[in-house]
Amino acid sequence: MLTSATKIIAGLGILSITILSSCGSSPEKTIVGKWKVTGPAKSVMGNREVLMSLDQDKKLTLEVNMGAGDSDTHQGTYEIANEGKTLVVYREGKKDRRNEAEIVSLTSSELVLVDKDPRGGGDTLIWSRVK
Repeated sequence: MLTSATKIIAGLGILSITILSSCGSSPEKTIVGKWKVTGPAKSVMGNREVLMSLDQDKKLTLEVNMGAGDSDTHQGTYEIANEGKTLVVYREGKKDRRNEAEIVSLTSSELVLVDKDPRGGGDTLIWSRVK
């Protein structure tokens, strides 16, 4: 027969497993945060520092720092499509101004995207999470 303490511990264990399995495992949750291009930036981005913030409300901010205090900021929205395999970005939040990238890899610390632009995409960017 189980004691009250054993029942409480078992219940907490089940609750913990349920909470852990529901937290952060989906691409929609994992991708939220601030990211910085870390490679192969020289071939694609030159000497620019590129930061991307993705929030829970599906809003995106892209900041391009070109050096000497010169920067450019872009706003938009995003969605995860194709069962978590595609990042779709809508520039300025407009559905007719969209870019797609294949999500090659997504972990809590790294995001690898390949541009799917039919006019000559294929560039790969590796993003690292900014803490």
